[in-house]
Amino acid sequence: MTERFDNKKEYKNIAEKLIKVLENDDIDVNNWNKGFIGFHNPTTNKEYTGKNIIILMLSQMLSNYSDNRYLTFNQIKKLGLKLKKGSKGTCLNYVNTYRKDLKRNLTREELNDVELLRELDRKGLLQSYKKYFTVFNGDDIEGLEEITDTKVDITCIIDINEIASNIGVAVKNKTINTAHYNLDDDCIYMPKLNQLTSGYEHYLKTFFHELTHATGHKNRLDRKLGQYGLDEELHSTEELIAELGSIILAKYFNVNVDESLYKNSLIYIKSWLSPIEDNKKVEVLAAAVEQAIQAVTLITSKSKVEKAA
Repeated sequence: MTERFDNKKEYKNIAEKLIKVLENDDIDVNNWNKGFIGFHNPTTNKEYTGKNIIILMLSQMLSNYSDNRYLTFNQIKKLGLKLKKGSKGTCLNYVNTYRKDLKRNLTREELNDVELLRELDRKGLLQSYKKYFTVFNGDDIEGLEEITDTKVDITCIIDINEIASNIGVAVKNKTINTAHYNLDDDCIYMPKLNQLTSGYEHYLKTFFHELTHATGHKNRLDRKLGQYGLDEELHSTEELIAELGSIILAKYFNVNVDESLYKNSLIYIKSWLSPIEDNKKVEVLAAAVEQAIQAVTLITSKSKVEKAA
């Protein structure tokens, strides 16, 4: 039987850090943007994923980092570089799933095969284990080559219709003032492109927000969206899920957004937390983080869309 990990403590820690960010008016939002796009390890050329994205995002904000690269101590040492005195690392983790009969970890393709996972789990052939590791930001590494920010023209690369159709959601472009997801017809309604006033990146991030809502449909993750307008806490939680999901998806698809757009996300998250009682804010936000990651996992596991280079 696959081992089930209790991640509640981790999600609570993420929520507490995010609330700290929202309460700190002195934090430079510009560093949110610089650090958030493309968190990666330059020695492996791999990007960090899942909840590690949010953990690193908060690390950027709380420490005012401007670099988006993170390395382990051993990698720093192997490159002949030096860690600055007093530097503090960020603890990340990932889960490996081991196949007992083949005596190896599952490949990424196998992990995305839901039917295979169910069958192997039913036969008791899977065992999951979590690995922890500490990484350090490039700002704290002496001798690491400087990088410059780059912008990518992605207007011809991201196909929102294909991304949505991969999870069975339709997209319709209408002459409307605001985008929204309609539960009744399971469809995302987006303004027409000729209505854009704030850039295509804003359009994409708005789409990702609505797509995250769509994962709550009863045939997907079933977040009881039909009760959306009847329960204020449920309503707030769903909006937090959607906004957190849009942030992670923007990163996943390498959408470059400006400082103001991420500041808007902070404001949006703060506004939907405000109706929640103070003693429940961490609990509600932690639940939103967990469900946002579930939503993003569903979307990205089915995505065949090429990410921006």
